[in-house]
Amino acid sequence: MYNGEFFPVAGGRSDDAGGTSGNRSTISLLLGPGTYFLAISDANTADDQRSLFGDLAPLRPISDYRGVLVNSSAATNLTLNYSITSSDVSNQIRAVKPERYGVYFAVFTVTGCVADVVGAGIPIPDGIVDGNDFIAFFNAYASGDPLADVADPGPSGPQDGIIDGDDFIAFINAYAAGF
Repeated sequence: MYNGEFFPVAGGRSDDAGGTSGNRSTISLLLGPGTYFLAISDANTADDQRSLFGDLAPLRPISDYRGVLVNSSAATNLTLNYSITSSDVSNQIRAVKPERYGVYFAVFTVTGCVADVVGAGIPIPDGIVDGNDFIAFFNAYASGDPLADVADPGPSGPQDGIIDGDDFIAFINAYAAGF
């Protein structure tokens, strides 16, 4: 996975993570607002980043050059099914490897901001994650206000109706990351 400027996203790669129906790659990340690119193909698709711990193929070759994405398979017309899931929707997408040594690119945009709780004392997002959001969340959390229900699945989707430690942890992680 790459950000809108095509820089690798930390933790945004998976190479044969395994599963019940063969080698499946899975990426699970909390992403901030922005545009992202998902590069999908068969083995070996590589840039200059190593695979994550837990991949079934952690020692596959990588590129010596930054900014290069390559694939070593001459196979064509391979189905590359994938899904992108957020707090309120899951999209199942069917794609096909475009050509020999090809890589399919998907682009998606993340909107919303878990830690953007209020703006100037008004309980609506203002596009800025700052101390006002921190104070507003803790006041809402302490009083049991639904504004603090930010986890499972989050503020952009139907909340779970329970204000608990999951909400506290989700807010702290989002606040620390700036989203």
